[in-house]
Amino acid sequence: MVRAGYVEFNTMNKTHKGTPQGSIISPILSNLYLHELDCFIERERIKLDGLYNKTSKDNKEYTTLDNRIQNITKQERIRNARGEIIKEEDRLERLKKIKMRRLVKATVPDEDTAKIYYVRYADD
Repeated sequence: MVRAGYVEFNTMNKTHKGTPQGSIISPILSNLYLHELDCFIERERIKLDGLYNKTSKDNKEYTTLDNRIQNITKQERIRNARGEIIKEEDRLERLKKIKMRRLVKATVPDEDTAKIYYVRYADD
């Protein structure tokens, strides 16, 4: 198949290297040749995945909002257990912080980590 040649302007030309375009054997030969590259990339990916298990980290803004909400809720429960009146401004602040927390992502991508995605696509 490698020596099949190609036709250009009704003239048959011989090929000296490569696979014929559009033939059935072309993708098979490409897969055989590129298998070593696939194996190499897979080994490197596994090494990096072992080094970098976590590719995201906690968002400090989200954590701050969440801690404040928890503190307000804790104080409300303590006051409620004592029979005290819960301050309206604390309740409004907690609701405001909950709405703000909904707009913030809990985690952000970690710039110090690497993740490899490898897709080999062979087309005729």
